[in-house]
Amino acid sequence: MSRHETQGSRDERIVLTCERMGMPHNLLASFQRDLADANHVYFGAEKDEHALLFKAYLEFRDRAEREMVDAPVAGRSFLLFTGYKWDAFSPSRQAVTRYDWHTALTIPIMLDRLRMMIESSHHQALLETVQGMIERASERISHSEIQFLKVTEEGKPRRSFDINVYKAGLRLQDIGPSLFGAVKNYAIPVARFQALYERIKTERLGHLAGGVDRKNKDFMTVYYGVKKVHSNQFGSATMVSHDRPNEI
Repeated sequence: MSRHETQGSRDERIVLTCERMGMPHNLLASFQRDLADANHVYFGAEKDEHALLFKAYLEFRDRAEREMVDAPVAGRSFLLFTGYKWDAFSPSRQAVTRYDWHTALTIPIMLDRLRMMIESSHHQALLETVQGMIERASERISHSEIQFLKVTEEGKPRRSFDINVYKAGLRLQDIGPSLFGAVKNYAIPVARFQALYERIKTERLGHLAGGVDRKNKDFMTVYYGVKKVHSNQFGSATMVSHDRPNEI
């Protein structure tokens, strides 16, 4: 939801939503403190037989873009999102995730930074998938329009990224070979994925998130079906990912 488009006691209603979702008090205090600077708020949930994960994200795009005007952009990073995540079944399982926007990176520098985060000798398939997507996007848009986010969690060894290419107007079928390569790498049944792919291949590609968890296992999520919500912002509608345990 957009805070700017919500009238009345908008922040109170947002905080009440967090309380009703059972956000732990320590996370709620931090969330409330940062809410005033956010221009959008997003909520999500993820469930399996072991956990029910709730997620609340604050987006600071307006603030980041103001900071870019005031300082040289190349080589700098700006906080774009903060994610608050907790397990409703076990609230002590929680995390605060930073999404730092590294702006104006050239394609070679993007790939170098990915290799610094993820050892290519152990995670080559993941890197090849990401590289294929970035290269296809760069055929349509400039490198400055590819949004490169480094994702970190304090005190956690997980190394991850989120690369947004929605401005390229790519469809999932444009990176089909890379997706099928990932399916093979993660041992997903090809027939099952093929059935899904045939239904969604013309959907618009949003972004790809991935990385390496605390056990040095790589993971990847592809977001697609993005919908325009106002003149400058897009949001992903759904996702497809390889089967992995939920992690905080």
